[in-house]
Amino acid sequence: AIHELNSSLEQQVAQRTQEIQHIAALQKVILDNAGYAIIACDTAGLVTLFNPAAESLLGYAANELIGQHTPLLFHDPAELALRAEALSAALGCAVAPGMEVLTIKSLRGMANEQEWTLLHRDGRRVPVLLSVTALRDQAGQVIGFLGMAADLSERRAAEAQLRESHRFLDTLAASIPGMMAYWDSGLRCRFANQAYRQWFGRSAGEMAGVAMRELLGDELFAANAADIAAALQGEGRSFERDIVMPDGTLHHALLHYIPDLDDGKVRGFVTLVADVTQLKQTQLVMQQLNATLQARTAEAEEASRAKSDFLANMSHEIRTPMNAVLGMLQLLRHSGVNQRQADYADKASGAARTLLRIIDDILDFSRVEAGKLSLDPQPFSLAQVLDDVAVVLAASVGDKPVD
Repeated sequence: AIHELNSSLEQQVAQRTQEIQHIAALQKVILDNAGYAIIACDTAGLVTLFNPAAESLLGYAANELIGQHTPLLFHDPAELALRAEALSAALGCAVAPGMEVLTIKSLRGMANEQEWTLLHRDGRRVPVLLSVTALRDQAGQVIGFLGMAADLSERRAAEAQLRESHRFLDTLAASIPGMMAYWDSGLRCRFANQAYRQWFGRSAGEMAGVAMRELLGDELFAANAADIAAALQGEGRSFERDIVMPDGTLHHALLHYIPDLDDGKVRGFVTLVADVTQLKQTQLVMQQLNATLQARTAEAEEASRAKSDFLANMSHEIRTPMNAVLGMLQLLRHSGVNQRQADYADKASGAARTLLRIIDDILDFSRVEAGKLSLDPQPFSLAQVLDDVAVVLAASVGDKPVD
């Protein structure tokens, strides 16, 4: 019976040993392949477990730490001091800036998960999310602590990149001279730059989530309803509106609705608004100036026509008697006058013809002003021209000593 009992005990021990070995192997596989850094320590704080993920995270080998160092080796003393001060205030008791900071909440059965900055062996600071749990035996006595740390470096880098992107977009939107806002498919404002907020006299907090109808008012919203509906259907729109501002002034605006399409689905639309009040006022002034200029041009053209008509009439009035004079001089020239009388008649005829040419020149000046003058080159006798000038000026020279 004793032999059978010993044999049974040996089998149970062997079976139990095999189970323990199996569990130990399973635990080792889990610890070695865990994506989190897993660190365990005893009640004195000495490290008892330091898995490969922890080695990769902090740069220490497990055999350098196990049984030789506490987790304080890779904790920032300044951060420990700040957390100790905060815990002392929160728990109403003095908390020392050491292992107690890491374990006191776990000892009290409280959730103990928060972000920490661990120190890599090379001095780099590694942000982690650390969860600390108290290890207890079957009697409920604390036999150590288990810490699991998730590396937050990539998340922090992504957050920093996202903040930088938001900063860049905010800076870009704020620097745009026009107004910009984003409305979701429910027509609630999700973004408005500073110029847009100032236009409506709203703060950033007041603009966040405000309904478009509430912001624009029923009348303006109804006026824009067709364009809003088109934008929500994925169609871009551009139009002008006269908008009464909160202070009662009238402004002219040029608006663009640009749909936000995501894989064919409209998630909202961007509103771009340009205040063209000054441009409109300038346009009105230019229209008035153009109207004035057209009126002045018409007056000038009418005056030019009147002058042309006057010159034409005067030319006719002068030419008619002058042609009669030339005819009478021609008759006188052939009426048997003597040589001296004939010379007088020729000179009078030349002077009359010169006067007719002066009339033609006056008409030519009128044509120059009207842009209708054309040159007609003709041969002439310089001696004859000088003789005609002498005849015209002879009476004016009189007895003056001029050759």
